[in-house]
Amino acid sequence: MLKYLITIILFYFTFSTIAQNNKVTLKNGIYEENGNISSYQNGKLHGKQVKKEGYSGKAETSYYNNGEILKKEYNYFLIDKNDTKYPAGIYKNGKPYQGYFPVDLKEILLVDYYENGKKKFQYSKENVFSYKNAILSVKSTYKKDQIYDGVCYEIDRKHLVIDHLKKGNLIKQVYWVFAVNYANAFTITYNSSGYVITERRESEAKIVFDNGKLSFLSNGKEILYIQRTRNTLKNKDVVFYEENNILKKKIRDKCQLSVKVDDYYQYVNNKLFNIFAELQYLKNYDINMNAIIEDFMYHKSEDVFAEISYNNEGKPFRGILVSQKDKEYVGKIYKDGKLLKTLNKVSKDSLNTAYQKFLLTSLKK
Repeated sequence: MLKYLITIILFYFTFSTIAQNNKVTLKNGIYEENGNISSYQNGKLHGKQVKKEGYSGKAETSYYNNGEILKKEYNYFLIDKNDTKYPAGIYKNGKPYQGYFPVDLKEILLVDYYENGKKKFQYSKENVFSYKNAILSVKSTYKKDQIYDGVCYEIDRKHLVIDHLKKGNLIKQVYWVFAVNYANAFTITYNSSGYVITERRESEAKIVFDNGKLSFLSNGKEILYIQRTRNTLKNKDVVFYEENNILKKKIRDKCQLSVKVDDYYQYVNNKLFNIFAELQYLKNYDINMNAIIEDFMYHKSEDVFAEISYNNEGKPFRGILVSQKDKEYVGKIYKDGKLLKTLNKVSKDSLNTAYQKFLLTSLKK
């Protein structure tokens, strides 16, 4: 009992506390628990502070003077494998001034290097998903507070976008897509005449945009290609899709699809094939990969089942013109401005099958 009372008295004289809003704040002294250290003077952080992260062994050691942070040291990364001393960052007026400062991201480890209060470099891992390797061997350069040369990262709950830049020019992008028990990456490599898109999971397929021509390839073989039309066709297509059992249509920019392989439809479940299908309607085949991935990964795009092109007189020219009567559809098949056949009282799936057959017979070269 006496020992217990002495412990309470020693604790009281060692730590002065202030009770405020049902919280107890340390006023003077040092508090240690599980390797974490908090040091106070006159109710403010003062001296050495240590913050550890669970069982990982990661720790940050901070140094304060009368509530103002002066310095922070880190034990969980190195800039070079030959370094013998862990990096540190110096603060001035409470802001990063000189040295290394981790970026506030939970998913990946990025560290900014400051000189005289300005960002100069950013360091990252060769494999940003690796938890074992603590060496930040990738060095990127800042210019006007933006990554100018090197690698830039943008992350949210569903995506990680990695931009590779050279002197301010974008040369490659990697889009990581995340879902439950799923991860995949799409890489866009830019060149002077266009770009190439590849996929991590299905590496045999790729999209090539070269001098105005957009192609889908599998195992090096061209399956389809698209070019903007400059003939007598009106510069618009109308596509048909269904929403809540009601026929909907959307006007899209006109382009010419050429099929090189009869059984191209076997690729419809390929992710790159879906991207290819979306790219054909974008201006100059410009890539908005975030929007495209959102569409086919999270089923936000329309389920297009037929399409019609119009001529300069505004009359149906090629494809299937669809109308709806009650809950059934009517499809009129046109080729070169002539009505070939009318399909009455058919389903959406039947029209889609007819449209795919029409493509094979009329567009194959």
